[in-house]
Amino acid sequence: MLAVGLVSIVTWQNWLLEPHPVRDGYVLHAGRGMFDDAKFVYFYYHLGLLPVMSTQAAHVESRAGAERHVRDHPGSLRMDSSWTWLEGGWARIFLYLPDVWVKGDSRAPSVKLANTIAFQLALCAMFLGFWWIGLPQLGALSVLFAGSNPFQIHAVHVLESVHSWVITTALLMLAIHLPLLAPDRRPRTAYLWIAPVLAGLLLGTVRGIRSEAAIMLAAGVFTYVSLVGHSWRFRSLLVALMIGSFVATDFGWNRYFEHEYREAQRVLAQVGGNPLPRPFQRHHRIWHPIFCGLGDFDQKYGYRWLDEAGLDYAKPRMESRYNIYVPPTLDGNNGYRVVNSTLPAAAFWDRQRIYRRLPYEMKEYEAVIRDKVLGDIMRDPGWYATILAKRVTKLNLRMTPVRAALGSVRWEVPATGFLIIPLVVMLMAAGSWALLKVVVFTLPTCVTAVLIYSAWGTTYYAIYHLFMMAVIVALLLAAAGRAVGAAREWIRPTAFRRSPRAAGPA
Repeated sequence: MLAVGLVSIVTWQNWLLEPHPVRDGYVLHAGRGMFDDAKFVYFYYHLGLLPVMSTQAAHVESRAGAERHVRDHPGSLRMDSSWTWLEGGWARIFLYLPDVWVKGDSRAPSVKLANTIAFQLALCAMFLGFWWIGLPQLGALSVLFAGSNPFQIHAVHVLESVHSWVITTALLMLAIHLPLLAPDRRPRTAYLWIAPVLAGLLLGTVRGIRSEAAIMLAAGVFTYVSLVGHSWRFRSLLVALMIGSFVATDFGWNRYFEHEYREAQRVLAQVGGNPLPRPFQRHHRIWHPIFCGLGDFDQKYGYRWLDEAGLDYAKPRMESRYNIYVPPTLDGNNGYRVVNSTLPAAAFWDRQRIYRRLPYEMKEYEAVIRDKVLGDIMRDPGWYATILAKRVTKLNLRMTPVRAALGSVRWEVPATGFLIIPLVVMLMAAGSWALLKVVVFTLPTCVTAVLIYSAWGTTYYAIYHLFMMAVIVALLLAAAGRAVGAAREWIRPTAFRRSPRAAGPA
């Protein structure tokens, strides 16, 4: 069953690639996720330089060709384009490498192959985990619904994006922890120590691809805290081990990418290029999206899902509080769009006026925005509670449908997350703790929609309703099987039943 299941998963997912890509409009529009990342692959692949790209196309696909381009066209070299690396996300560059290795060409790379491999690996690992704990039927249903998710299929197979990594990471985390979720199928003690290390390595790495995925740390904490038959000291050690592994992995990758950043600055300065003097940015800033995200339901304090809304509020306060120059942004209709030549030198990172500074990069901006958000919440907690309640309602009404897809053939039912309440009560009453933990494990995938922003597709990140439906269908099938067996036994004529005394040769 295990071998057939794993082969079937890969075959089925590859069948979804072509000629039936799912295009249902289940797309995340709240953020781009990727900018001009592909332009930086050529020099990273051939010379190990990151971030370096050229405004002049490189036509020779070789290390010697890349070295010659750097030597002959230093003025075309840049360390950023369209603010690709403004908010970190440095590990995104790795997603292009499988495609480059397969094609042997780094000039038009794609992330689809890496996304596909990771997603199929997650589905196979999840099925393996369910098989290990003795629930292969539930595993098959979970894989069917998660692997048919229209948002995920579109993000993996159609888009050049990193939006699939929240769900992919959640499935990988579930696969790692499934052996710990069934109280009657205890893994070996060694795996109890291996699981948190693997989880930390995974989340510390994926954080550099899509930062929201790191919220699955909460699922790991839930798993270790709910372990049966172990002391609280042991459970706390497992939590600390996972967090320590996560922090160490994140730190290690940041040190690597910061070294690459400094090396790119050094090389460009040496050859006469245009190094970027901007400080190295590790991860996405948090307070600006929280500020803008409150605009989904705010009617009192002027929040909007628009970058310029934050600048409208922060700019005069930054100038008066800190007595500093605040550079204008590039977009919007609020009077901030200007031509580079009209700006003072303080609006640029470099003397050549190539790299513009943005107000969102300034620590003073984050401080002003943070004070505004926390101040409004502290003064009016009822207002914030109302927004959270509206987000939860929207989340549970704007989810992806529960779908089973086989190529162009699809069966689906509309989904509502509110079914989780009676299901949890039922599972608790029945003592089905393994099934309950499976459903609860994926709840962190809804955090973005609840705590940041609930519009423009962020509710599609949530997948707990898929596992909820898998549990419901598995229970119904089990009940139906028992009912059929009982009915067959009841309607069977007594005359045809063989008693133990009659057993033997006819």
